[in-house]
Amino acid sequence: MESVALGEQLFKPQPALQLFPLYLLAAQANLGLRRAVQCEKCLALGSMLAMKEPNMTTNVMRSQLSRLYGQLYAFQSKADEALRAFAEDVYYCAIEYGPQDARTSLGYYNLAKVLQSTGEVQGALSCADMVVSIWSACLSRSVLGLQEDGQPLPPGAPTELPVGRLQLVEVAEMLQVHSVE
Repeated sequence: MESVALGEQLFKPQPALQLFPLYLLAAQANLGLRRAVQCEKCLALGSMLAMKEPNMTTNVMRSQLSRLYGQLYAFQSKADEALRAFAEDVYYCAIEYGPQDARTSLGYYNLAKVLQSTGEVQGALSCADMVVSIWSACLSRSVLGLQEDGQPLPPGAPTELPVGRLQLVEVAEMLQVHSVE
């Protein structure tokens, strides 16, 4: 929270969109500490900045904000709100990267978890299947060097994963949870 206060002082008299990542980090930290009220305040400040500068707010920023709201609502057992927020996350990620991109898969996974918690098994399985389908294609390409049709990739085709090492741990957890269900 100190970094947020310092950032606010730096951008006086009004907070600038540059503070957006700080508000999201503070929201994420508060959510991790199970402090829903503080998390919601940070998300509200981030939302306010995004609404003040709509032309400067990217789809990735909107996705991150929606994902954190979804996590907050899921923590608060507000399933309908969580589903709406995670659907927005998928929407903005799909606009930015495509609906079949690995970065969009986390939104599908979060939707699956909330749908499962509400007893909507078919919806949960559909979303979870989407996660597996996306990562199967992504790993086939990156690890095996294969196209979706099973043919080898052309020479020089990109094979790197669109996520970092820490996100791969999360992916492994997503796929492991799905295989256990």
